[in-house]
Amino acid sequence: MKPLFYILSLFISIVALVSCEDVIEFDEDESSSLLVTHIMATPDSVLYAQITKSVFFLDITDDPLKDKNGNYLGVTNAEVKLFVNGTFKETMALISADSGIYKAGYIPQEKDEIRVVVSSPTIKEVAEGSTILPQKIVISVDTTVSYKEEMQFSYYNGQSSYDTIRWKLTHFTIHFTDNATEENFYGVAVLEDDIQIDWTTMQLGTDSVDNPLEIFTEDKIIFDGNKQDAKILIFEDDKINGQAYSMSVYVKEITFSATDSLLLNLDPTPKTKRLKFYSFNKDAFLFLSSAKKNTASSGMSFFSEPNQVYTNIKHGIGIIGGCSVAVKEY
Repeated sequence: MKPLFYILSLFISIVALVSCEDVIEFDEDESSSLLVTHIMATPDSVLYAQITKSVFFLDITDDPLKDKNGNYLGVTNAEVKLFVNGTFKETMALISADSGIYKAGYIPQEKDEIRVVVSSPTIKEVAEGSTILPQKIVISVDTTVSYKEEMQFSYYNGQSSYDTIRWKLTHFTIHFTDNATEENFYGVAVLEDDIQIDWTTMQLGTDSVDNPLEIFTEDKIIFDGNKQDAKILIFEDDKINGQAYSMSVYVKEITFSATDSLLLNLDPTPKTKRLKFYSFNKDAFLFLSSAKKNTASSGMSFFSEPNQVYTNIKHGIGIIGGCSVAVKEY
């Protein structure tokens, strides 16, 4: 469940940026908490909801799950009612108090309409939202590997030098067919099983994490040949509507010799990697694309105005979105 916690925590971090507005005066009620609901539903997968409470923008901290006093923001007394295709299914069960994670017994299916109504005796407003899950998409992937060497300048302790860096480039060509009868929204990510290192002892740990790698593309149709790099590439089908299409992406990794691995105490065993191709519904895509714009604009200037992050939660904040995922291991 670690990837879910990572993604949902990231969502909350991004949404928190929206709190900065041009407000000169405010009533005391304006700082009252709202329910923050995050759900990313996937067909044939367990359904989770993260329910937290919002904080006043002056109380935002670096930890998206804690307020300035160190208190966790997870709502433990929420009633999360799940409706599927207009019919009440169940009340979701709390499974993690600090993070406010709730779990459903129902397993969503393609084209399900998922609706939640969230209430809490300590929050005035009742939040609700709905979304329709997308269909699964079929892909095939061709993989090739190449190597590239380049000189890299370094400066340390008053001394400058050049080192030869050898990169391993893994190229993926993803083949899929877009559905011409509806709007479609996609994403590509590459994740790696990563072993944590205890930097105090320089020993490998025992826990592994799903580490997203930086991926690159210079796709000439979808991105007009402009080089893109991100932990997840997202795009819509407006330029490939109804076509059978092949999209190329690649990841770069520094290669180490056996001697280097020994000196750096690195595990020489090849790590399992997974390419994930997402089919998002419109709600999920609008949230992700607006969150990306918000992060970019917020970092441009101290005085820049952040973009509004998309939400489809009434009387609250957050997102209920849907996606299907095709996974290829290599």
